[in-house]
Amino acid sequence: MQSLPGCLLVMHYSMRARFQGALLGAVVGSRWRSLNLLQPSPEREVGTEAREAPDSAEWALKTAAALAQHLTLNGTRQIPWHLWQPTSAELEARSTQIALLTLPLALYCHDNLPRFHHCLQAAMQAWELPSAESHPAKSLGQLLAIAFGDPIGAAQLTQSVCQTLHPDQASTFPEAHWHWLNTALKQRQSLAIADSTLPTIADASPPLAMALLIFLTSPTDAVWALARPSGLPHPTLTAALVGAIVGSYNGIAAFPSIVRGWGDRLIPATDAQQLERCQSWLQLADALLASWAGLYIPQQFPLPDSSLQAIAPPKPT
Repeated sequence: MQSLPGCLLVMHYSMRARFQGALLGAVVGSRWRSLNLLQPSPEREVGTEAREAPDSAEWALKTAAALAQHLTLNGTRQIPWHLWQPTSAELEARSTQIALLTLPLALYCHDNLPRFHHCLQAAMQAWELPSAESHPAKSLGQLLAIAFGDPIGAAQLTQSVCQTLHPDQASTFPEAHWHWLNTALKQRQSLAIADSTLPTIADASPPLAMALLIFLTSPTDAVWALARPSGLPHPTLTAALVGAIVGSYNGIAAFPSIVRGWGDRLIPATDAQQLERCQSWLQLADALLASWAGLYIPQQFPLPDSSLQAIAPPKPT
């Protein structure tokens, strides 16, 4: 396929690559700090420590794997939301968890947002949570819909995203966060300054707002983008969202170490179990895409083990 001058990598790769990129990107992002591939981000002067439970992102992704398997086999019918009650007691972390665990649903419904919203409503009713806590998930769904839409030149990406999330467009992205994002982009603020001015809003997701800012300021550099949340509140949840967004726009090629079998720095050559888990997420993405396309055949797209979990960090040497 010929490249399109001035366009993001998303235009160079298939829908399969973007399904894989979104799911595996979220997993890689959730484990980036443990992987310790780079020196600490120079923006770490934000100075806040992670306030999230260590397993908050991992639980969300494990649940996302179970949801993806259900969607592959049954579509959006009778999703057993009652089995997957979000675990975080902190409001902003819980709304972010919901966005992460429903990532496969956002991919499956990227061309049918009303159906996505209907399924989210059913989830919130099953969990007995306010519908507003699903707003970050809806905003993430809008971002994925842009990624899977018509080609967008790199120069027009920010404008397209901001227009889609504008309050006048019936977006669930908070108006105060929208104005904050535009200001941070126009003034080219550091993450430290941006984080200090991020408005606190009930039911909103600060990690999603920060992930969006990070993506728009480094849309094609996954390595740099994943390193940047290290000094932020909720760094793991933020990096997981960054990985999902970067992967959906750029495809799996955004993560070159994964494409090349991870390499020794990511996973030791002797740790076959970790590589197997990586391949399981790719396998799951393929099955989900095949089901969405109406081409799912169990023999051709076998589902991985239902115990699939987020990729564990390498063992220290």
